[in-house]
Amino acid sequence: MRSIKGWFWIVAAALGLLLLLFLLIPPAEQPTSGSTYGRGPRGYGAWYAYMAERGTPLERWEQPLRALMRSQGETGTLLQVSPGLRQVYPSSEEEAWVKAGNRLVILGAYQPATVAPFSSTLVSDFGSLKIETTRRATKVDALLQDRYGAVVWQQNLGKGTIITAVTPDLAANAHQNSRGNFEYLAQLVVPPSGKIWVDEYLHGYKTAETIEAEVAGSVLTYLAKTPVFVVLGQFLVLLLALLWAGNQRFARPQPLAAPAVNNSEAYVAALAEVLQKANCVSFVVKMVGREEQRQLQKALGLGQELVERSLLVSAWARQTGQSAAVLESLVLPNQRSPTNSAAMVAWSRKWEELRDKVTKSSH
Repeated sequence: MRSIKGWFWIVAAALGLLLLLFLLIPPAEQPTSGSTYGRGPRGYGAWYAYMAERGTPLERWEQPLRALMRSQGETGTLLQVSPGLRQVYPSSEEEAWVKAGNRLVILGAYQPATVAPFSSTLVSDFGSLKIETTRRATKVDALLQDRYGAVVWQQNLGKGTIITAVTPDLAANAHQNSRGNFEYLAQLVVPPSGKIWVDEYLHGYKTAETIEAEVAGSVLTYLAKTPVFVVLGQFLVLLLALLWAGNQRFARPQPLAAPAVNNSEAYVAALAEVLQKANCVSFVVKMVGREEQRQLQKALGLGQELVERSLLVSAWARQTGQSAAVLESLVLPNQRSPTNSAAMVAWSRKWEELRDKVTKSSH
């Protein structure tokens, strides 16, 4: 049950993350809808190329509008193509900029729907225009209209003008075969003098300097407006979440397996430690010597019962063809036994050499 519950929380967290990403990430078409970088049906890449061929350069503006409107440069026209329909309420800064003699062209202003057919063909001085919307404006100074209302209208402010259209797709890529749409928008944005700017900041395109300034500004502004205890509280919550994530188990705890104990090995090791502390080297030499002699007798065919050492020595010399002096130094009682650890190690190596000689002679 614990394991099932853990998997349930994992799946729930994954679904929550996917839902959050779905809500935060805008649709793929939206940033390029109305943008001169867009190559889709609702993009304005084809109209941008048309203006270049026409000999009318456009400048893509990728900074906040206040940077443009606060500048004291030459006058001109700013084109804003909304990604979708929106309510148009020019700010006081925009109105002041228009009154100074500039032109603001906004495509995609919200207006109520009418009984007009969705797809209509309107006639203008620059050719036929294809309009795909049922929305129309009323009680405005119309520049392009039919019997249902205005599609494009204008409002004069001081020395400048605000031109608005109900459709954001007036000269979109979908109308490439309708050159009347392209030329009509060109005539709307071409000013008597000055530059033509296209607002790409509206579609998320920003210069590197703008991105850097906005990221730094947003972080500093947030910290400046946030009380210290709120920041500390957020930090504490994040820290607790990290600690919980690092220590949370999603299954039943697994006990540590106890290491297998070799009782014989443990007994021998304990006995060896006791004998070493008691300095019983002679006792160890005696016991190990008997076992070594027994193993040697077995290899020589003398059985496991201890025999006279003289018989063992003679059998060793006869079967191996080796000198009996080496064996006599190990088994004869008149030889001095090892008295310390270093001597005992050398004594054990001699027994090992004897076993090797017996093995080689048997082969």
